[in-house]
Amino acid sequence: MNHAPTRRLVLAAALLPMLAGCARIPISSGVQSTPLPSAAQDAAPYVEPRGPEPGAGPVQIAEGFIRAGAGAADDYAVAREYLDPAVAEAWDPGEAIVVYAAGEEIVAEEVGEATVRVSLQVIAMIDAVGARTRLPEPTTREIVLPMREVDGQWRITAPPAGIFLTDTVFGLLFSAIRLFHLDISRRHLVPEIRWVPARSLAASGLALLGTPPVAYLAQAVTSALPEGFTVREAAIGTAGDGSPRVILPASLSALPATQRALALAQIAATAQSIPALAGVRFMLDGDVVEPPVQGAPWRPGVGHRPIGAGERGMIALDEQGPSGAPLQLVPALEDRAVRGPALAARGPLAAAWDPASGEILLASTDGSVPLRAVAVGAGVTAPSIDDHGYVWTSAGTSAGALLALHRTGGDADVRVEVPWLQQRQVLGMQLSTDSTRLIVLSQQGTARVLDLAAVVRDDRGAPLGVTSPRRIHTELSRIDQAVWYDETALLLHGAATVGAEPRAVLLDFATGEEMLSLLRAGTERLAGSSAASSLWASTGEGELLRSDGAGWEAVPFPARDPAFH
Repeated sequence: MNHAPTRRLVLAAALLPMLAGCARIPISSGVQSTPLPSAAQDAAPYVEPRGPEPGAGPVQIAEGFIRAGAGAADDYAVAREYLDPAVAEAWDPGEAIVVYAAGEEIVAEEVGEATVRVSLQVIAMIDAVGARTRLPEPTTREIVLPMREVDGQWRITAPPAGIFLTDTVFGLLFSAIRLFHLDISRRHLVPEIRWVPARSLAASGLALLGTPPVAYLAQAVTSALPEGFTVREAAIGTAGDGSPRVILPASLSALPATQRALALAQIAATAQSIPALAGVRFMLDGDVVEPPVQGAPWRPGVGHRPIGAGERGMIALDEQGPSGAPLQLVPALEDRAVRGPALAARGPLAAAWDPASGEILLASTDGSVPLRAVAVGAGVTAPSIDDHGYVWTSAGTSAGALLALHRTGGDADVRVEVPWLQQRQVLGMQLSTDSTRLIVLSQQGTARVLDLAAVVRDDRGAPLGVTSPRRIHTELSRIDQAVWYDETALLLHGAATVGAEPRAVLLDFATGEEMLSLLRAGTERLAGSSAASSLWASTGEGELLRSDGAGWEAVPFPARDPAFH
């Protein structure tokens, strides 16, 4: 059989098809459904890949198989045509998605009798439940495809589980949703990003409810959904007025009322991240059920009120007192020069650090927490407050621990061992407002690294530890600051290259990075919130700046370290 021994190809995104679904990511959700009206469906083009040409050589078969991963119709029927019939039915396309760089040349070559090796530049992996892992840089992956002749045609005898897509095509074929868990105290909804096929967004998204959390969250969250819960028992359709309707599984009816309300909150929050389910009605036992409002778990948004450290005290940046001076927020700090102000998302607890003494100061907006000064020592970072009464800061250079200082003091303070922070200098850290997810910026050798981890707590909210982190990769070569901007997005301050101008970058866990603004030289701190209409920054000279998107304007009073509450 004649064939070329080596062949190079670039898969053109425009020629690859739109997925109709994906295996356990999932190929089909199993949800018994009445189709949503066409207006509620995602408009997604579909191009069917070609099957194997008669007489195609091993290299051509390998190339065709890679291409065919973009066609999910009839359970990836076209891709299975490239496989030996003995293995075609058992092949699992939903085990993973390998995402490789669009425009990068991939190489397919024969490396032995009836064996083809395919090399490509991998940039991300998607697992069987839609969780994505980005690689820090494109990494060569080689796939070996053994073949044999079946009725005179070459076919693959040992295909890898999963499919292969360019990053461009993956972005067209898949959409991100937010899957919500509960923190251990069941006070908060904790989101993570999952990726599902765009052509079956509603069914595939709801099918992920009840799946375990990603590794870094596993010890820090829980779920109110009943054991074995699956949306395969649900029905997705339309109400009489054309709005989406989801019939929930009967297993929810058997739950105690409190647990059922929490489960509904998880389901509703997840559904709200799916455009096709906007305005959805939930049905249980034939009746419309509403997600709870009173006592409902909180979503971790970032507040819209800007605060800062004035010449003295903690001040509101957008409110003035009777004298026209910025409003003082914490009576016990009014006469102290502080840095790094923080307020609890709920409740009166406040914290800052004293640059003269290196102490962390705990107080409150209403005087209910007596002023407490805690000597932390070298390496202190700006405090972050959870809603269990703890103020978090670092425990010093190379200490391998964080400190959680309780508002009551004494034995309630906790030194939280974090083994992966050993031999690092913590430069900054902040809890999300779900009091669960934690970002830590640290110096590791000559590099600055940003990690996302989660706080493990007992059922009273006391910290027990911090999980192994997920590294956050960014195009910035140097990160000077990282803070929460939204429930699944960070605001970064840094530079793209050595000596480059400082810049503000929005890093969304779903959509990637976007430059928001160039920063003034000398910028030390930056603050922003998706709920606010402005960014705030401060310089090393104590100048406060505000931006509405069209450059930076100086604010006519001195302040440092802006933050949002």
